[in-house]
Amino acid sequence: MALIIQTDTMSEYNTLYVSVQIAADSLQRFFQERPNLHSLSGPWLEWWQTREMYGKRDLDRIPAYNTPTRRAVFDQLLNDPRNGCLERYDSTRAQWIFAVLFFSENYTEIIPMLALLHDLAAYQATSDTGLAILYDFYWDNRTVMAYLSFYDQQAVLQPYQLLLEVDPAVLAPIERDLTRAIEILRQQNEQ
Repeated sequence: MALIIQTDTMSEYNTLYVSVQIAADSLQRFFQERPNLHSLSGPWLEWWQTREMYGKRDLDRIPAYNTPTRRAVFDQLLNDPRNGCLERYDSTRAQWIFAVLFFSENYTEIIPMLALLHDLAAYQATSDTGLAILYDFYWDNRTVMAYLSFYDQQAVLQPYQLLLEVDPAVLAPIERDLTRAIEILRQQNEQ
């Protein structure tokens, strides 16, 4: 498990948490590919209509990260101690977990990550499930920026806006992982 946390930038960044079932070799194939460009389709536009924000503009494109591999995106996040990252792979459950305590506060920055994670579904087995959520964990406003459900080799954007819309049974292990990450941060800061 890699954990890197630092708190010197305290903007109200939302937390990214990803938990998906995926075979280790399939995950590695996903990591080795270059991020894809996505076309602006109905599901993206429907999801965008559910987002509430000040000065909202039309969603006119889905940008992609400009990195040689998808792994490079995750490594950049892991290597910046200001982000507070957690990554682990449970080979017994074939489950990948990736979290960034301080990921982003704006939609322009999260859309490339959503597109990248959307591509992950194609590497899963049909029976694999998972989720990716971007929400206000650390600052406790209880709002959801984005939520992807993974099932049947698809990643579907959900219209959730408030954390109370997310099943508490789904949320409990997420909050345990993130609370554990904060405790590790506190311990590191005391040393």
